[in-house]
Amino acid sequence: MFRFLPAALALTGLFLASGCLTESAEFRNLAAAVTDAQGQEGSDQESSRRRPGHQPLADIAAPEDTPDRTRTEAAWTLSDAFAEVARVATPGVVSLLVERESTRGSEDPRLEQFFGFPPVPSPPGAQVGRGSGAIVDPSGLVVTNNHVVDGATRIEVEFSDGRTLEAVIVGQDPPTDLAVIRLESDGEVFPHLALGNSDEVRVGDWVLAIGNPLGNSHSVTAGIVSAKGRVLQGDYQDFIQTDAAINRGNSGGPLVGLDGSLVGVNTMIQVAGTPGNIGLGFAIPSNLVRRVYDDLASEGQVTRGWLGVAVVPLDAQRALAFGLEADARGAQIDDFSGPDSPAAAAGLERGDVIVRFNGRPIEDSMDLQFAVADARPEEPSTVQVLRDGVEVSVDVVLGQRDFRQAAPLAEAAPPEPERPVESTGRLGIVGETLQGALAQQFQADFEGVLVRQVVPGGIAHQAGIEPGHVITRVGGRPVRTAGDLRDALSGIAGGEPLPIQIARQVAAGEWRRNFVIVEAPE
Repeated sequence: MFRFLPAALALTGLFLASGCLTESAEFRNLAAAVTDAQGQEGSDQESSRRRPGHQPLADIAAPEDTPDRTRTEAAWTLSDAFAEVARVATPGVVSLLVERESTRGSEDPRLEQFFGFPPVPSPPGAQVGRGSGAIVDPSGLVVTNNHVVDGATRIEVEFSDGRTLEAVIVGQDPPTDLAVIRLESDGEVFPHLALGNSDEVRVGDWVLAIGNPLGNSHSVTAGIVSAKGRVLQGDYQDFIQTDAAINRGNSGGPLVGLDGSLVGVNTMIQVAGTPGNIGLGFAIPSNLVRRVYDDLASEGQVTRGWLGVAVVPLDAQRALAFGLEADARGAQIDDFSGPDSPAAAAGLERGDVIVRFNGRPIEDSMDLQFAVADARPEEPSTVQVLRDGVEVSVDVVLGQRDFRQAAPLAEAAPPEPERPVESTGRLGIVGETLQGALAQQFQADFEGVLVRQVVPGGIAHQAGIEPGHVITRVGGRPVRTAGDLRDALSGIAGGEPLPIQIARQVAAGEWRRNFVIVEAPE
């Protein structure tokens, strides 16, 4: 077995073992000399490893081979543009520190809804959140997200120079997730951002997101407009999609164009798996902000018209089924919200296709939603519809939509079915006439054919008709009995698109109607 020992100890062992030397003064001097020499050699090596020779950085010449500026000029120009926009816009952006009261075990769903973080129980007492905002009025009015300030007991605003002020809520609009707050100051004039025209923003345009991500105040990220007109959840959505990095704390901050104007209010991101930015950010367009801002700043809430209809997209099959051209556009009335619906009271009918509202062209349900929202309640509006292929003008007085009242979401289970007594083989259902005691049992104040059974794979099954639905119209013919249904089907050529109106029960005594499009049976 070999062992490595320090040289001085090996020498001592050798001399003592051989008897050549005794442990005299001469021996000790020799051993000490060897040890000193070895120690000096190790010290020099260690010093060499720790302190290599070097030149001061200031004395080192730059490499001769550097990028050709003529080939990178475009990138330098873009970099200069980003820096200039950030310089101009950043003073008009504020970071928000928001305090709200929480109860033991309460969870904040905003984290999951807007940024993909699962809600976690919070301790009782003050809960602190962060967000961003954009000053849009030099007197100190700030636009931000409603989910940032909702329920706030205190709002502290930080400017780009580190100064702080308190702020108070002026108005909130949950449907658009927008809010306006006011900086508390004594007549100070603040730097602000102009609202740009989001309709003019193009897919591919460069934009900057400025905000307070994860508490990193006044951070600037760059990206492009990835898409427009995104609808993710809820009403009144027309998001601008961007790949500029947006994270928790960016909510309420501006999406800025290269002209320095606010073209969007950053609101949420989409995530996949791990929460955090993956290049899918969404901002409320500035033109929607403009429509909401004035009401919030002056009234504290947004007053919207209410037509009281449920509408469906008009695709080619549905258009042909209702006797229209395949490329017809509009929003088709599928049902009314109830007997007090302004649309029903004005004489609009299920199946009508709304093509203009107060002169504004309507190509889809979103167009109609914004057109109605912009109209004032209790004032007459003019609606142009296509009915049986003919354009009809109807005057309607809008109601006011109350967002605090939610529509019923759960469907009520229908009573136990009785023995079917009628059948319509062409459609693939078994049903019976809904009238008398049966209508009372189902709390239905209308007539039709109650669907008892649906043949798997049949035409009705493919169209989504289910047991418990009630057929009330086929094509342009009302259906009150099973005989009416058979007669209506017998007069239609096979293979043609056929609209069938059905009613479905959503709560006790409450029914919703809509059209389904089927291919007329042979």
